[in-house]
Amino acid sequence: MTITLENTLLRLEVAPEVGGSVVRFEALRKDGAIDLFRPSSPEETDANHMALFPLVPWSNRISGDGFEWQGSIIHWRPIVTISASPFMAMAGSRPGRYVSAPPTN
Repeated sequence: MTITLENTLLRLEVAPEVGGSVVRFEALRKDGAIDLFRPSSPEETDANHMALFPLVPWSNRISGDGFEWQGSIIHWRPIVTISASPFMAMAGSRPGRYVSAPPTN
């Protein structure tokens, strides 16, 4: 299942089951929609094949094996084998959830 958010100018389709990855992002024009990112399929389950995927809780490498936060050392283990350092924790590797909200004007 995907969720679509749109207004008069843009349309965004998101796949919560693929960690909130973007399936499609389009500009809406009078002569039709234009893809702003390479579109994917709503049936896709691999975040690497989506239009884009969130890099959370961080992006890129964390030097060594962690960092200090609020006086504590936070240790992370690598989740991919391309680096000895923790690298790109992808939300796309886990299902997400969404919370509904009333439309806003």
